[in-house]
Amino acid sequence: MAESPWQFEEVPCDYCGSRDADLLVTGRDRLHGLPGEVRVVVCRQCGLARTSPRPTVESLGTAYPEDYAPHKDKGERADAPRGLLRWALVNLRGYPLDRRTPAAFRWLLAPLGAAALAGRHAAGYLPYSGEARLLDFGCGAGGYVAKMAAAGWKAEGLDASPNAVRRGREAGLTLHQGTLPGAALEPGSFDVVTMWQALEHVPSPKATLEAVRRLLRPGGRLLIVCPRLDSLEARWFGPA
Repeated sequence: MAESPWQFEEVPCDYCGSRDADLLVTGRDRLHGLPGEVRVVVCRQCGLARTSPRPTVESLGTAYPEDYAPHKDKGERADAPRGLLRWALVNLRGYPLDRRTPAAFRWLLAPLGAAALAGRHAAGYLPYSGEARLLDFGCGAGGYVAKMAAAGWKAEGLDASPNAVRRGREAGLTLHQGTLPGAALEPGSFDVVTMWQALEHVPSPKATLEAVRRLLRPGGRLLIVCPRLDSLEARWFGPA
């Protein structure tokens, strides 16, 4: 087997600091075919899983080649939502896309609006709140940033890939290049931070979440989607 392009380091548990761990799975890169293997271990003290040994921060960029899907997005502006979904976002979630329907008639369409918000086309449209300033961490070329900006949010993105950020900026999106902690963003300036399949990619989830806390205004929200070892998919498919 070809030698891995990464430099590795042993790391303790990011949550409790223990080095006692059990091997969960040994795997290779099935997406891009990069050489080498990595191990995922589970902390014996707190149960947090981690890659150990893991690629060093300096060599981590080699794990995301140019054809990595989230970084290949064209970075295009999105269209504003239309039809019943648009009505539901305005009247049920406070979006500033149109004038609200008078209350006397709003209740008639509310069940249909709720059904629209439960559909797949409504995924990611969060309730409008605060000054509506949103940061999408790990944004790639900004697909979700574009979607939320078109819906009336002051949406921005943050990604470590300079090429992905460049493509998004060329499309007129507000994207920052970097990661957390480390990005020069004003503390207490966001109402919402989103992480769609991004937290599991950072060297220290704890440090990243602490940085997010500093960015959020009082009452701000953090939304995270990430893999779970006890999920139905994990039980069905086993080791990836």
